[in-house]
Amino acid sequence: MKKIIAVFSTVILAACGGGGGGAEAPAPIVPPAPAPLTITLNDSSHSTDEDNSVTANFDVSTNRSATLSYSASDEPDYGSVSFSGNSFTYTPNDNFFGSDEFEVTASAEGASDSAKISLAINSVNDVPVLEVSLVETDGSDYPLKFVTDALPINISASDVETSALDISASATFASSTEQINLSVDLQGQSLDLTNLVNSGPVNVNFLVSDGEASASASINFWRSKPITNDVTSDELYNLYGNSENADRGFRYAIFLDNMPSEEVVTSAQNAFKFFFSDFLASPSANLQRIIDDYFNVVIIESPLNSSALNVTTGEDVPDCRGEGSDPRGYCIYEIKPAAIAYAETIFGENYFDNYSVVTSKEGRGVNLGNLNIQPLLSAQNGVDDEGYYLYGPNRLLQTLKHEFGHGYQFLGDHYISDFIREDDDGNPYYPESKWTNKRMYTETSPDITYVQEPLESKWVHKFKSTSTIAGRDDESDQANEAVGWWSGCYSHDEICHRSSYNSIMNGTYTNYSDWYLNDIRHDGLNWDPVAVEGFELRSLAEQGLHSINASLGSNNETLTVSTQLNVNDSVYEIRWYINGVLQESNTNEKSITVSKSTGYQSIAYRVFDIREEPIITVTDDIEQFGDVYLGEYGGKTGFWYCPLLPNVWEGITERLCNSTFYAVYEGDSIYTAPSIASSNADLESYSNFKYWYEYSGLGSQFVINWTYY
Repeated sequence: MKKIIAVFSTVILAACGGGGGGAEAPAPIVPPAPAPLTITLNDSSHSTDEDNSVTANFDVSTNRSATLSYSASDEPDYGSVSFSGNSFTYTPNDNFFGSDEFEVTASAEGASDSAKISLAINSVNDVPVLEVSLVETDGSDYPLKFVTDALPINISASDVETSALDISASATFASSTEQINLSVDLQGQSLDLTNLVNSGPVNVNFLVSDGEASASASINFWRSKPITNDVTSDELYNLYGNSENADRGFRYAIFLDNMPSEEVVTSAQNAFKFFFSDFLASPSANLQRIIDDYFNVVIIESPLNSSALNVTTGEDVPDCRGEGSDPRGYCIYEIKPAAIAYAETIFGENYFDNYSVVTSKEGRGVNLGNLNIQPLLSAQNGVDDEGYYLYGPNRLLQTLKHEFGHGYQFLGDHYISDFIREDDDGNPYYPESKWTNKRMYTETSPDITYVQEPLESKWVHKFKSTSTIAGRDDESDQANEAVGWWSGCYSHDEICHRSSYNSIMNGTYTNYSDWYLNDIRHDGLNWDPVAVEGFELRSLAEQGLHSINASLGSNNETLTVSTQLNVNDSVYEIRWYINGVLQESNTNEKSITVSKSTGYQSIAYRVFDIREEPIITVTDDIEQFGDVYLGEYGGKTGFWYCPLLPNVWEGITERLCNSTFYAVYEGDSIYTAPSIASSNADLESYSNFKYWYEYSGLGSQFVINWTYY
């Protein structure tokens, strides 16, 4: 221990001795002054495209670290420049291309250097600017435009690089894919519609090009082509199609009679636009294609508060539709000939196929043959001060579609259950004579029947299966629920007469309040499947389904049978048959020629819907007459008395039916009564018929007895 202490002491003493003597501290060390700052900023070149900025770093160096600032000592001539850190962003002026430059100075600590920055701005073709709009619009998707040739439009097209712009326009109708080229007058601010021969909803696409780039715009409107009228003071115009086009087979006249105001007229026009572009076809898009392809609609608009038809109801002329008829009903027996005669003074005889009258006189809608009448009293929907539904556009549409079903598809009233309708006191609403009359006509409508056996009905082809019957009531006689496609009763069973609950032809059970008040659509506003099929069958008839002609060749050695049927071959096929055998090589031909044969020879054609989901599903046996809806869509040669069908309800003693054939007997006597024949075999059994035509629901045929030729 002592040794360690001694050593320690020695060390301490030595240290103390080293700090003694009173010497001065050494002077502090001063760092050397920094070298002068030098900045080297090099020239550089950069490029960008027209109307695009460019950002790049400067090519700069210093001999030591320093924070540099940059400024433009000479600004660019054709753009602007900004600086951030050691980079710059150059933005050329709009639409400029070519060369530009600026001089930049970098500085710090009193030192600086400058450089030239060169810029190449590449030319880029500018896209033209195109703006198009209608001069006037009512705010709807397809504003109504009455125009023959030139439609005024607002149109401007510009391009910063050239004034030689190529502007084109093409139009497409609502459901069509065919484009129709139109001419644009940029200076005159108009669109030439000369090539647009049809009326209806149109979409016009405009395209402007400078030779490289292009721009597009579009407008929608409802083209309505005015019709010259030198006969009356009425305004005439096509609302749909083109009544001068023979390829569109259905001509339909609508009278706007005694309208109270322009507001009501406008509401009617808007209602009809919706009717033909949507409401009438519902629920089938395939029906809309038929309307677009084949319908011609003409409006005959009388001056305000003026009537050319002297519309009356049973309240004005009691029992004008027969004893005990509803006094609210229009006197259609007087109105129909007046309307047809009035249209003929303007358009000539037999110009139109069907007619509708829209009147401001209050009454109950009614149909007679090919003419119906319904009211429009207000431009508004809803209820009046007393809570009654207004006779506004929606009520018009519902009534018109129902009445159109009578006149176009020959549909019946589903709501007349056995025609036993009672008044408020429980008494029969119709007199016995009217019941009897209506029962006779029951089977002449495609969609009502008095046959009680489902599998013997004329719409049996619409059944999903024999256990899922369309409209058969499996619960009770009056239930609105059913198994199958339709609710209500399939056929007569104590009180039910196939009420079709989900159908526009129903007028008893369906509640239309949501439609009248709030524009809410429901199934009760749609056609049922039979009505949809009937719509297409009638449309084919209007396109010439029964336009069959037969002619003998030289020395009666050949026979040519032809048709004028005009249909879209992407939708339908025309198939020819000789003695029931399909002639595949003649598909879609308009005529067929055969050599002279012996005995009877049948030449027939049938139309087939070739779409994946065809509307027409009914079959048509060439040998049988009137087997498509009992001949309702056949030749329509008139009503005849026919034998009763099996399984009819009690009380049915007579029925009327349709004839579908025209037979020429030796001596040239003509026979059309279905009581003498219901098939080719029946007529052949008489031996002395020279030839006959048969007008089926899906085509026509000619049968010749070569014995006479």
